[in-house]
Amino acid sequence: MWEMNPFESQIWIIPQISTFVMKMEKEIKIEPSEELAYWTGIAQSDGWLYHEKRRERSSFEVGLRVGRRSLPMMLKFQRLSKTLFLRDAKITKVKYREAWDFAIGAKNLLHLFEKWDIRFGDPPKPPIWCLYEPRFFGSYLAGIIDGDGDIRIKRPKYPQCIIRIHSGRKQEDLSKAITELLRCSVYITPRRRIVEFKGRIIRGLCFDLEFCVSSKSSEFVRTYILPKMTLQHKSQKLSEFLSNN
Repeated sequence: MWEMNPFESQIWIIPQISTFVMKMEKEIKIEPSEELAYWTGIAQSDGWLYHEKRRERSSFEVGLRVGRRSLPMMLKFQRLSKTLFLRDAKITKVKYREAWDFAIGAKNLLHLFEKWDIRFGDPPKPPIWCLYEPRFFGSYLAGIIDGDGDIRIKRPKYPQCIIRIHSGRKQEDLSKAITELLRCSVYITPRRRIVEFKGRIIRGLCFDLEFCVSSKSSEFVRTYILPKMTLQHKSQKLSEFLSNN
């Protein structure tokens, strides 16, 4: 469906006509990995795929916008974008806001996204290859949690750790994968939310996916998810719970 040019950058000199430069992209070879799984988790939770149509051409971008606390996650996303997709882009500060943007050109990556089942949009859907390797799914979940998740500790006397993932739509595929791979129960709860945007009050429905870090799932969380998380205020809370229980 989508094709990219496999040739490396070269300068072609045509005799008796003119000298011109053709910018050709290097061939990008991607295989399933923990790094690709984490990148996908971030892209599906906090990221977006933007398609801009123009008369002469159309362009695609993958990017994300984060606040200060999520900057370490964005820096890792930036580094992985360069390592995996050979995309070197800068992080820019949003004017008049405590937020930062990062985006890479993705037109010549679309066929790779299709090949490796990397889908954008809401809710997040784990690529099929993540479901056959615990280390891949753990890295993917680490990206999802860094992007749109939070860690809650309930009942101080008998602590209970709950991982919650927010989404605008019901996360059925993700719920099924967590149930099967972590061997734990998953609950999806609809919630009403009110957001103020440019002076307008917007009411909508969102969904919270929740699962407990229990004796059945703790080993998976400790081995495959926690080591791949980037945001310290989330990973530290999870680490302390696992250390004490």
